[in-house]
Amino acid sequence: MNAFRLSGISCVAQVLYLVTFITRYLDLPFVFFSYYNTAMKHYFIFATACTVFLMLVARDTYDSNHDSKWMFLLLVPPAVLSQFVNYEYSVIEVGFAFSQFLEAVAMLPQFVMVCKMGQAEVTVVCYLRMLASYRLLYIFNWIYSTRCYLRDFSLGWCVDTELCVAPSGPAHGCPGQLPGPVGVPGSHGAVGDGFPGIGGVPATKGTWPWMVSLGERHGTSVEWFCGGTLISPLTVLTAAHCVRGKQADRLTLRLAEYRRSATTSPDRDGDSDAAGTAAVRRIVQHPLYHANQHDLALLLLRRPAAVGAAVVPACLPPPRADHTNATVHLAGWGVLEWAGDLPDQLQDIELVVVETGPCEDAYRAVVGFEGDFPGGFQGTKLCATGTEGTNRDACQGDSGGPLVARGADGRFSVVGVVSGGRGCGNPKFPGVYTKVSEYIEWILENSE
Repeated sequence: MNAFRLSGISCVAQVLYLVTFITRYLDLPFVFFSYYNTAMKHYFIFATACTVFLMLVARDTYDSNHDSKWMFLLLVPPAVLSQFVNYEYSVIEVGFAFSQFLEAVAMLPQFVMVCKMGQAEVTVVCYLRMLASYRLLYIFNWIYSTRCYLRDFSLGWCVDTELCVAPSGPAHGCPGQLPGPVGVPGSHGAVGDGFPGIGGVPATKGTWPWMVSLGERHGTSVEWFCGGTLISPLTVLTAAHCVRGKQADRLTLRLAEYRRSATTSPDRDGDSDAAGTAAVRRIVQHPLYHANQHDLALLLLRRPAAVGAAVVPACLPPPRADHTNATVHLAGWGVLEWAGDLPDQLQDIELVVVETGPCEDAYRAVVGFEGDFPGGFQGTKLCATGTEGTNRDACQGDSGGPLVARGADGRFSVVGVVSGGRGCGNPKFPGVYTKVSEYIEWILENSE
């Protein structure tokens, strides 16, 4: 046992660090981010557990007289504080908050022991070296997880080695192509029969791999009520008014949905009308959401979506990008005419983004504008209407769904989220959408 000399090492500190890592990584069996991240978590837990085990085996070199057992009381303040300061009151989130607080004081028993033994000079140097190597692993992990955000000053998501982002500068090549064929949204139908008919045609299957259908469970049945957009394997973007008052554990999502009445099991052709279901762990509503202002919310999934040929996250636009006069596409399960029935099959239409000023002026003339949009559009809305000679528009049931634009590199970015409007297909009142490019920082800060 002479090879394992533990003189000067605090067993209390090592136990506190072991508790820190275990409680921090409670999500390890449920969430996968990357092989490196998973290996790093296992290493921290394993290495610290081995240190504690060796201290129990090599008792003859461990100086327990200078180790302050009473410092296990340091567990109490973090345990109490984490009950009140956390992202949400769940075992995983409370455990993570507890680990953050505990790590701040876990090294105190080591410093106390060093001072008692009077060997601060040598021991502190060794201890700081170990601490530096442990922090270095966090730096490497940070570089790995943020490398996509640093490329050409773009903001985006990493899906393995692929960059899903609309570049903030000139178009550039990405590390990989989106998996599977992603074509332009399918042919759009002819002009409808006039207001209030808004048209829409069945979308081509597989064209909208980021489309999400939001449902709420009521016993054994599910009520489908809104759309959403997969923007990362763990995050769905939707409208805040869709999930206002909803409980996360009652929501169910269908990814790459096509026909709502179908199951997610394969059909006779070996395909399915949805790539799978997903459960929601947490709803993040924009903190300034009120009336129709800041109408955005994020749904954080319990497990990552299986990104592949059938499921592909949509890109995010550059911050504060302007898409005025751009041709855009909208998909959803909204009614095809005012007060009509909801379609079973996903529909899509082609629209054009119009200038916000005249659009806002039209809405200002309507009684109740200030109640719906306190302070006006404030640059956080965009308006879209049917292409020339059409009256295409979003309508009831389309809320929360994506308005997407195709970039010069062929990739689609979600530029708007269906928020509201006056009627459907009224040429005097374009549809109003939340402007995603104004919320990029908030989306990135609150997504996973």
